[in-house]
Order: sequence, then structure tokens, then C-alpha cells
Amino acid sequence: MNRDSFHDELLVPVGRQMALTPVAEGLVEPVRDILLRIRETLGSKPQFDPLTATRHISLAVSDYVVEIVIADVLRRARLEAPHMTFEVRGGGRRATEDLESGELDFLISPEGYVSDAHPTDVLFEDAFSCVPWAGNTSIGTSVTVEEYLNLGHVVVNVAGSEQPGNYDEQFLRRSNFTRALRFRYPPSVWRRRLSLGRIALQRSRLDWL
Repeated sequence: MNRDSFHDELLVPVGRQMALTPVAEGLVEPVRDILLRIRETLGSKPQFDPLTATRHISLAVSDYVVEIVIADVLRRARLEAPHMTFEVRGGGRRATEDLESGELDFLISPEGYVSDAHPTDVLFEDAFSCVPWAGNTSIGTSVTVEEYLNLGHVVVNVAGSEQPGNYDEQFLRRSNFTRALRFRYPPSVWRRRLSLGRIALQRSRLDWL
């Protein structure tokens, strides 16, 4: 193929050895230069300077992750990466589809809600805390499992119908427990749920806020 491209034999027999033709001799330095540039390109690591970077980052997270992580990240980015822009979207099926199509850069989601087709890493861990309404006089310093299940529960409807349910609901189903569900609200109003004289589970890190 190379011979046809250059219209030259490139290598010719000279006695018992092969020798370069004048055309081939003239290609030695250009080809060596190209190979060196390829090697340098493959071996170089892109440099990221947050002070001058202008990249746009899109990520999908829940309200909970915004309060625990993203709000602090954006405050820090405003100082350390002043020219970068960020787009924060909600999670759910649409976020997974956008990640698959390349329209989304990052998806922060609980384990079990992310695609196996993408690399993942643990960002942080959390537990659940049982949080009763402050005015609920029927609850002391602790509750039994039976008492917990019989109390009227307020549940944040994070997963909706497109995912297997909140973590606490999955645990209760696996344990064959049924709790007395009284109210179900979207995440945007989770702060108001405890004023209803009920009991709820919330992520323990939210106690810090």
C-alpha cells in the first residue's frame, strides 16, 4: 500500500540485504518526527487550572445531596473556579438517560440506582435517623419496632413510580414490616413534614443543618 502511495519500491534488494530507496531515505526524518509527536501526545496529561478553566459542568442530584454536598462545592467553586459554570438537575430516569447520551457529566445517586455501564465511586455515606415531632408526647427517649411501625409516618416521595422505592421502604418490605403511612410529600417540602404531629425517617446528616 505504501509503495502504491509513493509510487516507489521504498525497499530494494542489494546483494543479500534490503536497502532504502532515495524516496524512503527522505521519509525517515518526517516519519520519526510524527512518531515522536504521537508518543508525546499519548504520554502527556491534560493540565487543569481552575482559575482559568471555562468548562460547563452538568450534574443531576437530589435536594438532599444539594444540601449536604453541592451547596458547599458551588460556594468553593465560585472562589477557586470563577469562570466555570454549573447546571444542577434533578435525578430520576431522565437523568440516567442524559448520562447515557452524554448530555450529563455527573450523576450523584444512591447505590443501586446507577447504571453498571458507567464507572462509579463512593462520594459519602450516611445513615437514617428516626425523627418524631417535638410535640409528640407519646414518644420518650426511644421507641420499639412495634411502636415505630404503628405511629403515623410522613414519607418523602423521592423515588416515585420509576424506581424501586426509598431505602427505608425497601428495608421494610424485605423484613415483612408494614408501617402506618399517613402522608407522602415530594422532596421540596421535606422540612415541613415534621410539623404534622407524626414521625419520619431522615438522613442523619440532615440533623447537622
